[in-house]
Amino acid sequence: MDNFSVSASHKANPQWHSRMRTISLGISYALTSLVAVSLPCVANACSFALQYGGKMERNVTDLSNVDRLRLADLLITVLDSAAKEGPVVIYGLADERERDASLTARKRAQSVSDYLERLGVTSSRINIDTKIWHAGSQAPISERNQIEVEFEPECGPNGCENPCGISTQKQ
Repeated sequence: MDNFSVSASHKANPQWHSRMRTISLGISYALTSLVAVSLPCVANACSFALQYGGKMERNVTDLSNVDRLRLADLLITVLDSAAKEGPVVIYGLADERERDASLTARKRAQSVSDYLERLGVTSSRINIDTKIWHAGSQAPISERNQIEVEFEPECGPNGCENPCGISTQKQ
């Protein structure tokens, strides 16, 4: 329905004006996006950390096949990023109610470390940390990871201030 075929009573309706404003905004956003996509530009992307978080059943310390696949996939991504030679931080986590929570957290982190080493990550890059989830934690149990892995970028040629080595033009 175009603007000319609408009766004067519809045009006086505030809901009609609201709908037309929404449609106009949608069209202008779409046109702006189309123009932005079609313009030539140079983009530099650098991720400051590539992360993975996985869940494990209570008292389980071995990686599942799903975790192995996801970590391998993440490592492939890392190889094309500024994090390919940087440090890797592995967090092994456990709930305080698990059997020997500190040891469980350590074994979880170690299983991730062992797997990444088999995939070619040198042990000198890997740092292990453990954490214990406490009963009063803000994070709901369903959202608590038992393993977390962060691939961090190595410092660039200009130091750690600019790990991606991106030069910015000064005007």
